[in-house]
This record gives sequence, C-alpha cells and structure tokens, in this order.
Amino acid sequence: MGRIWVSGALCLGMFAGTAIAQSGGASAASYNDLRWYLQGEGGFIASDSSGVDNGVAGYLSVGKPLSAWFSLELDVGYASLDASPSPDYERLLVGVKGVAYLLPGPDANSLGGIRTFLQAGLYCHSVDFIDSQSLNETTSDSISYQLGGGFTYPLSRLFTLVASARYGIDEFQGDVRDDTYYTCTGTLGLRVSFGEFPPDSDNDSVP
Repeated sequence: MGRIWVSGALCLGMFAGTAIAQSGGASAASYNDLRWYLQGEGGFIASDSSGVDNGVAGYLSVGKPLSAWFSLELDVGYASLDASPSPDYERLLVGVKGVAYLLPGPDANSLGGIRTFLQAGLYCHSVDFIDSQSLNETTSDSISYQLGGGFTYPLSRLFTLVASARYGIDEFQGDVRDDTYYTCTGTLGLRVSFGEFPPDSDNDSVP
C-alpha cells in the first residue's frame, strides 16, 4: 500500500510544479479561463469480460487549464465491482490525467456551449479482491492506464456539468487470478471553478 502513496505524492509534485509554472507565465492580455477547479464525478463501472461484472465508481479531481485547449488534473478515484462468482473487486487509485479539448474554452464575452474532450491518465492503484464466501482478501498495488472522452457544459461562470467515459487497464502483481483487468466507466459530475472570470483589470481574478 505504501507504494501507491509514494507514487501519488510524486504525481502531485509534478502536477503542482507544472500548473504553478504555467499560471505564473500567463500574460495580462490573456482572457482564457485558466482558473483552478475542483471536480466530482460518480457513476457506474463494468468489466470488459464475457460475464459482465458491474458496480459503482467515483472520482474527485483538482484541475488547472494550461491553455484554452488543454488541462492537467490530479485524480483520486474509487470503484467497487460485484464480480460474483469471482472475488469482489475494490479499487483505490491516484494519478495524473491530461484533458485535451476539441473546442476552445470560454472567453471574456461568452461562456460558450458544449465542449468535447479526450482524456488519458496514468494511475497508481491499490486493489482488494474479496471472496464473499470465505472473506479472504488479496491486495495488489500496481499501475492503471485510462483512455476516454466526454463533454462539459457551462451552467454558470462557477459551475460546469461534466460527463465522461473511460476505458481502463489495471495491471496486477501478486497472487491474483488475472494479471490484467479491463474496465469501462461512465460518470456524470460537477466542476466548481475558483476565482473571477472574466478577470479584473489587473488579471489576478481577485476583486
């Protein structure tokens, strides 16, 4: 379990350093929405197998747009699948995700409309396999990869609706039935942006 938190701390450091460097280099003439945001999503998860296992999943993200076209997010996620008759599956993960928008962001005069995006993430995970009959538990710490896409829709200058779909590959180590697990996840959530937009006269988003 220790490796997931060490790797997560490294991801956090990379994320913070990149975002701070980008925000410090913004010009006063830029009116792209580059505010930090907090995002929560919840939905369903299903395994990519002949006998479909399904359950619930959720993500909490802190994000920073680096341009009108790209954002970097720190993700923390949880998922639980009922994999009967196989052992149930519970996953905790932390990692970094890149979000590439296919349409530009809002400007100072308009919030815009639906924006579609593609996303890719690299995660460290800790997965518990729990046998519902014997209650035996096996834990594996390793790496997950996720690819997907979705859309955002602005509800106001502070709140944005977010919908996304992800295809994930979870790799395992140790005494587990399979060394790779494939999942499909669909979520719906809300993004809350911090600061003023459009920016004020000195472009610091502080009145």
